[in-house]
Amino acid sequence: MVIPDLNNLPSKFIYYLKDADALIFALYAVSSFFERYINITYRLYTTPADAQLAQISKPCYIEIRDLPKLKSVRYTNTSSNLDANNMSECNLEAWTTVTILSQNLYEVKFPNGELIPISPKNARDNRIYYKRRTTKSLWRAEPLYWLVLRIQTGALLSDIRKSVWLLPITNSHIFDHKYLSAPPVLRPQYTPMW
Repeated sequence: MVIPDLNNLPSKFIYYLKDADALIFALYAVSSFFERYINITYRLYTTPADAQLAQISKPCYIEIRDLPKLKSVRYTNTSSNLDANNMSECNLEAWTTVTILSQNLYEVKFPNGELIPISPKNARDNRIYYKRRTTKSLWRAEPLYWLVLRIQTGALLSDIRKSVWLLPITNSHIFDHKYLSAPPVLRPQYTPMW
């Protein structure tokens, strides 16, 4: 899938299975708006990396209590040369921003790339450690960049729509988190995930 750049830079390619985290998160954001408005239109763009993206792309951890699908974890082997003592908690608030551009126009900005669990040295069993890596095509690896979802809404619904479904796929760890790491404004009330 080709995604145009918001600043008229070259378009980027995203791939269904390799970019599952980004695609699932985009659908999750769209479903939170679809649940509340009569109609919506949306378009996905890219924008280059900046200092904020470099900061949030550093390896970090999430407390296991925030990952309800995981009951326990036990680190026995190190699969990374990173040291858990040098990692901070993931700043989920910085992973996604929602900006109101006008009365019915919203912009949701989140990183591309694949969120993968790692096993660093000195890992604690009450945490899951993650790093974000770029996805690779057959030809090259794209650097990390922001994805920007522009959502135009219609009128508000009188009652929240209860017919939105999101099905996980095995290529993504984003479903481990109870809110897919989304800020409160993007958390649908009736979007079941299996």
